Amino acid sequence: MTKIKSLTKEQESYLIEFREKWRQVGLCCDPADFETGDEIIRGFYKRLNKPEPLIFHFSSPAMCEIAVNFVFMIIKDHSQLDSQLGSQLYNHLYRQIYSHFHNQIDSQLYSQLYSQLRSHLDSNLRSNLRSNLRNQLDRQIDGNLRSQLYSQLYSQLYRQIDSQIDSQIRSQLDELRPYFINNRFGGQHWCAWEAFYLFWHEIGVKYQAEDIALLQEWGRLSNSVGWWAAWDNICFVSDRPRRVTFDANQRLHSETQMAVEYSDGWGVYAWHGLRIPSYFIERKSEITIKQIRDEKNSEFRRVLSDLYGRDRFIKDIGAVELGRDNFGILWRAEDGGDEPLMFVEVENATIEHGERRKFYLRVPPNMKTAHEAVAWTFYKTPENYNPSMEA
Repeated sequence: MTKIKSLTKEQESYLIEFREKWRQVGLCCDPADFETGDEIIRGFYKRLNKPEPLIFHFSSPAMCEIAVNFVFMIIKDHSQLDSQLGSQLYNHLYRQIYSHFHNQIDSQLYSQLYSQLRSHLDSNLRSNLRSNLRNQLDRQIDGNLRSQLYSQLYSQLYRQIDSQIDSQIRSQLDELRPYFINNRFGGQHWCAWEAFYLFWHEIGVKYQAEDIALLQEWGRLSNSVGWWAAWDNICFVSDRPRRVTFDANQRLHSETQMAVEYSDGWGVYAWHGLRIPSYFIERKSEITIKQIRDEKNSEFRRVLSDLYGRDRFIKDIGAVELGRDNFGILWRAEDGGDEPLMFVEVENATIEHGERRKFYLRVPPNMKTAHEAVAWTFYKTPENYNPSMEA
């Protein structure tokens, strides 16, 4: 078989269209198609010769996590899960999930459930599939072209969808016992790898019939539901978010509400890609100079200053301009703390919304010039700080 060494002009144009189609899958905020998702998940169990599972639907990954904890707490013999028990359990979950949820679970049961289907799904449906597809790609696709397409297709989808949304939600769920999250598949938020392999199929690469059939099912599942986690006899599936918002640089961001929000009101607050506490946004009108000054996390302090208003902050702390040069403006404020507050005012190198944003960077109080202060932020001295190299 002759290897494909380059894309035609038509294929290059189609790649952009294809990538955008899958980006919309990853960012979709429509209600989940649970019916289709259930059909596909049951098909996965069937492929593994596993009994058809009970499938529970919840409004968000957080509700799935709570439900998994609750189920592990109340079920003592997972081998006895049948349809009747499933119906009773389903009703019981919705009636008492909050009032009965606590941190005690049957660790032996969890170990059994976690180790079985998870290992099968990982090895049989993902690792082996990827290995088979990669072997076929090696035979049919030039290595340089594959690397190029990896950069143009997979990595771009991954950066915006997986590394942004998936990682932010995952960090939020770390506050709960991580049974669901440690066992979950990302659904729509993990669609980058499916898109990468499906694109080759679209342009004529031939996969084994079993491989492409399974890959297409994974693609259909990402088009249908959010996160999901499977064990023997039972599976939990989350709805998709109802809102996802970004800044101009495609980082999760919202100045007025959650950057990722689900229908039950759970979600993630983010400021230019940084997950922040909810009260930063919900009570931003109550932010004080003292709160900003006392915040130990430098990234949070920067967000609080942004929300308070950088120019207002400099004015309200009584900052005095010490000097300015081509690198910025140096400010100093005697605020009565252990040491003076020193800031260097700089402009963003890129234009956002038609203007360059100003930033105030906290620097040590012994800085003499803006040049020295900016160089310090790059761990350099004025003598070896070359802005053109940082651009």
